[in-house]
Amino acid sequence: MTHDSPEKTVSFEESSYRSRTVPPELGARFARAFDLSDRPETLGEWVNQFRRRARTATDWPPAVEDLCLTDDSRHEATIDGETRYFHCDLDALLVPFLTDGTVRIRSETPVDAETVVAEVGRESMTFAPSDAVLSLGAGDAATDGFDPEVAYGQICTYVNSFASMAEYERWSETVPEAKTMAIPFAGGLGMAGEMVRAGERSA
Repeated sequence: MTHDSPEKTVSFEESSYRSRTVPPELGARFARAFDLSDRPETLGEWVNQFRRRARTATDWPPAVEDLCLTDDSRHEATIDGETRYFHCDLDALLVPFLTDGTVRIRSETPVDAETVVAEVGRESMTFAPSDAVLSLGAGDAATDGFDPEVAYGQICTYVNSFASMAEYERWSETVPEAKTMAIPFAGGLGMAGEMVRAGERSA
């Protein structure tokens, strides 16, 4: 993988995210969007609840073709030499867990237009820059009952890759309508994997 910034290689066993605390207001928004009985207090709890809810309401996990594809965007995934473009970063991050082989992910950050790249294999990931983080968040649109597309839209809008925590913090000030948090990029990829299939490629 070629990138001007230092790379970092992490196994999925090292990419733990599950014990990270979800801020109370963000957890409450996750619960409202997905009509959950309990507010998730950790990211592990949130992913377990998300996966159960998605499976009861939709044909989950999706195929790559079912994701929000577009002709061009700042989020892309390359599979066997074919590059696919996605409306949101979250969909690009899901791709390695919906297909076999190594997947290259590339995302342009929303503030500084930096590039975060990753190559994701069966046991590990290599990404750059090494200080990259991933934001998670939720808006607060009112819904009449649980609507999978609306609920997913409430979270995917606020999933972005950043070259550093400092860039994330500047971005978070531009989305006052949302509640957000950021975690190391490796943990974010591990989380994306468990959103699709428990225990596959992630810790």
